[in-house]
Amino acid sequence: MLDTTLAPTESGVSTLAALSSAVAKILSVDSVDPDFTLLELGLDSLSAVELTLACDQIYPEADRERLLLTKDTTLRDIDLQLANAA
Repeated sequence: MLDTTLAPTESGVSTLAALSSAVAKILSVDSVDPDFTLLELGLDSLSAVELTLACDQIYPEADRERLLLTKDTTLRDIDLQLANAA
């Protein structure tokens, strides 16, 4: 069973909050809803690459190669996958 608690980063911010902040920066917006899909957020192929690089920094222990991204994936889904993959 997946642990759905928000894992803290080294700075004490939850990994989901850090991921949401990183994606907002990638998309040049103030904030993003972590429950919107990648498609709804407007990620394209270049921003998806930037997203994976951000994931490497936020989840350094996780195996990013196992990350499953689809048009229906949300940031919350990514956080659950990577926080539990460490």
